[in-house]
Amino acid sequence: MNSRELALDLVQRWSRSGRLADELLEERLTGMAITGPDRALTMDLFYGYLRNKSALEFLQSQLVTKPPRDIVSLILQLGLYQLHFLKVPAHAAVHESVALAKLHANRAESGFVNAVLRRWDKATLTSAPPWVRFSHPQWLWERWSRHWDSAQSEQLCQWNNSVPLLYVRRNTLQPLDGDAPVEKTDLHPLCYR
Repeated sequence: MNSRELALDLVQRWSRSGRLADELLEERLTGMAITGPDRALTMDLFYGYLRNKSALEFLQSQLVTKPPRDIVSLILQLGLYQLHFLKVPAHAAVHESVALAKLHANRAESGFVNAVLRRWDKATLTSAPPWVRFSHPQWLWERWSRHWDSAQSEQLCQWNNSVPLLYVRRNTLQPLDGDAPVEKTDLHPLCYR
């Protein structure tokens, strides 16, 4: 199972169960042989889909006249996420999405996925309401708009949807390879209160 297939599986499970995304991801990735870049792509696709769900639905609505089956819709939205937000090269995103459609849908639907994703650049978020453009609930956008002007509310939405920075802090109480064990007397008094 590749990272895109796993992300599709996670999105389906999340849609059906309503469980917390972190729990689903942890449960599904535990014991799997997916590591490194594939694991990172799976997480990015899954969390990115969830973060941008309403924007992806809006983009899809601009490209299709009649809503497809749920599985095809999810495949389209994951493909649109790769194209619009991740900036994955079009040939790769389209190819992988069509491959997913061949596994989970019929031949006509895989051709439909191919046709829709090949014209994804015709869809924009410019005409979407701001809460859709930034994938936030309408009530939250309206609340923020009452307190701040439109530009500040947009900045807040963009910040809220950004991937958080990762901080690492070394436990100085644990020795690294080659370090001498840390003695309690070597520590500042505030470290062992």
